[in-house]
Amino acid sequence: MLKEECLSREIDINFPMSVEKDKGFIVILNGATSSGKSSVAKSLQENLNEPFLHVEFDKFKVFYNQSLPKRIRPPAFSKDLSPDEIYVLRDKDVSHNMRYSIFFNYIALLADNGFNILLDIVLATEQLTNQCIRSLKNTKVLFIGLFCSLEELERREKERSDRREGLVKIQYNRVHEFAIYDLKIDTFKDSIIENTLKIKEAINSHKIVS
Repeated sequence: MLKEECLSREIDINFPMSVEKDKGFIVILNGATSSGKSSVAKSLQENLNEPFLHVEFDKFKVFYNQSLPKRIRPPAFSKDLSPDEIYVLRDKDVSHNMRYSIFFNYIALLADNGFNILLDIVLATEQLTNQCIRSLKNTKVLFIGLFCSLEELERREKERSDRREGLVKIQYNRVHEFAIYDLKIDTFKDSIIENTLKIKEAINSHKIVS
């Protein structure tokens, strides 16, 4: 039925679905909140030759937390703590580490089964960055940093109703501190289409040499 429907709409769906296919390709989009990760990911989905899944850690986190009994959910830390103190506690907390471990293993499993991934995430600590890299070391990965001025990030943050005020400033000085990128893009100076073309070119080049 799906095949007939696709044919009637003249859509060619070549979506990898089995372990017999080549491994998928992972594009990590790392940047502070409001840096444009979701917008860039959606543009890439529309413009890349191959299909890519857009997987956001924030959405996984909501699903994961809501699936657990309240008594064993990762803890919420006191607002009286400084951002640096909170990040230190998160790195030490077993439940937080387990959540990230499950997420990265899930991403690796998708890639192992032939799915291409646009991984939308904020890697705000050295431990988390290293955990991500270690978990995905056996997959083809393009690591991209999304940069934007603090002033523009704060302006975008104020326009959005789904972001806690001040989160941008907390993440701004941390999110790129521990990463070594294959490509850096500026989501303020360059348009989404310009950045899409840069990433598309990088994907094609990276897949050849990987």
